[in-house]
Amino acid sequence: MDQRHGDVIPPLTPRSLLGYEARRLREELKLSLNDVAKIAACDKTYLSRVERAEKFPSEIFIVALDKALGAGGLLKRLWEAAYHNVFPDYVRRFMELEPKATKMQKYMVQTVPGLWQTEEYARELIRTKPRLTDDRVEEMVVARLARQRILNGSKAPLFWAVLDEAVLRRAIGGPRIMAAQLAHVVRMAKQPNAIVQVLPFSVGAHASTGGSLTMLSFADDSDMAYTEGVDSGHLTEAREAVAEFGLRYDLVRAKALSPEASIDMIQQAAEEYQRWSGPS
Repeated sequence: MDQRHGDVIPPLTPRSLLGYEARRLREELKLSLNDVAKIAACDKTYLSRVERAEKFPSEIFIVALDKALGAGGLLKRLWEAAYHNVFPDYVRRFMELEPKATKMQKYMVQTVPGLWQTEEYARELIRTKPRLTDDRVEEMVVARLARQRILNGSKAPLFWAVLDEAVLRRAIGGPRIMAAQLAHVVRMAKQPNAIVQVLPFSVGAHASTGGSLTMLSFADDSDMAYTEGVDSGHLTEAREAVAEFGLRYDLVRAKALSPEASIDMIQQAAEEYQRWSGPS
């Protein structure tokens, strides 16, 4: 048995290892939970839960903790490993490629793209999955929000999203959450590296009626296509298949409203939800 730092056996998961190392570093420095909480400007209980692998921390928190403990980036690297471990296997390969893309094109059937979701909207979506504990829900929310860093910085890809009108009309979480979410979509769509279009209900049948689609383009002129179902996803780089998906995306985009008209529609929907939600 390994009795180091009070553990019976060494931790086996990335999340457990993150907590184990945070505790080990703290104890080597002979610091109490209170000491580190003050240095890292965090709550002592929150820190304790991170050390026991009961809580998956935010990226901002783990960067502050890494600095407070003089970990030299170790905790950040462990957090990255734990972060990837949150997602299902079928998503991980796609996630590895996302940051390398120079252009991301999405058609979304039912929901706002994850990279544009607010915390409350994401939480409401994730809660719909059966048999998730509250802690697991929060872990997945933190991980989803962390992915959004892809759209920040000088190397952020062009992000082109075509949203089915159903995305605007399905009141996920209620009027207040939807008002905030759609206002956020408008803000994100006005960024220099973003374009949004809405495919209105009036279009009827179209080339991607079957489901959501993501196209990734890379600096070497290669492209990939990713389709995702309820609990499955498929990434393809076969040239003919990618060309077919690319054509489908182009046909959908051609039937969508212009970016200007789309922002107007999204803004109008946000204002309607705001009125329904009552006084703020």
